[in-house]
Amino acid sequence: MMGLHDMHSINVFGIGAAVVGIAGICFTAQACREAFVIPPSGERTYLVVAMTFVMAVDLLIACIGSWITLLGMQIGGGAHG
Repeated sequence: MMGLHDMHSINVFGIGAAVVGIAGICFTAQACREAFVIPPSGERTYLVVAMTFVMAVDLLIACIGSWITLLGMQIGGGAHG
């Protein structure tokens, strides 16, 4: 089993970025749920679109962080197998 001290700094960065992205998705999802309490109007539409954009960016951050970690651990394949 690999311990924390066996991990390279790029792996720790990737895991941290993935966790931050997932936390951002959770917070944005809660804010989006609360935005639906606002009566239907143009402002609510803009707010939900903005929250959806922020959620998409957080998803991208989580995916890139996971990808960096997998590449750093050489699980994603590559020349070193």
